[in-house]
Amino acid sequence: MARRTGYKHSEETKKKIGLGNKNKKISTKTKRLISQSLKSFYKKYPESLKRKPFSEEWKRNISLGHIGKKLSEETKRKIGESSKGRRWSKERIKKFSESRKGSNHPSWKGGKKRSHGYIYLTKKEHPFADKRGMIFEHRLVIEKHLGRYLKPEEVVHHINGVLDDNRIENLMLFPNNKAHLKFHYQLRKKALQYYRIHKGYS
Repeated sequence: MARRTGYKHSEETKKKIGLGNKNKKISTKTKRLISQSLKSFYKKYPESLKRKPFSEEWKRNISLGHIGKKLSEETKRKIGESSKGRRWSKERIKKFSESRKGSNHPSWKGGKKRSHGYIYLTKKEHPFADKRGMIFEHRLVIEKHLGRYLKPEEVVHHINGVLDDNRIENLMLFPNNKAHLKFHYQLRKKALQYYRIHKGYS
């Protein structure tokens, strides 16, 4: 009987086929025959072994199909056992590492990071960026305002003391750290004078 091309099973037929094949075990003899027929087929048509690259639409559909799916504990255990003893080649590790850098990383937050109250931004092209390619946001704000790079010895001060408030009106630039420390000394001196006058401290 000739096989009908372009024929599609209905959903009901697919369901019946699925239920009919459920828990069905293939004998060793049948497995051997299937293996032999596949070998002869691939020998006759070797080009069929070459996998065609997935289209972007196909990849998206696969990804959407896995959303919300949860693996059973049995499946997790089987995956774990099958992965035991496997080692990635140096080339694969390097490729994997490169594929997860920067904006490709699942934890990417737009290149912004907070540390000790300050905000860092990723600017690898900046001449004074650190080894991670990051620089303080407040320095970038001042540089944009002045239209030049700040010198390494120049210090930016936050007027209201809030270290992540990087509005230009909240920033002061000092030529070096000595001038910055002198400014802080003057502030403390004024604060002490205020408390002595208004709070009655001697």
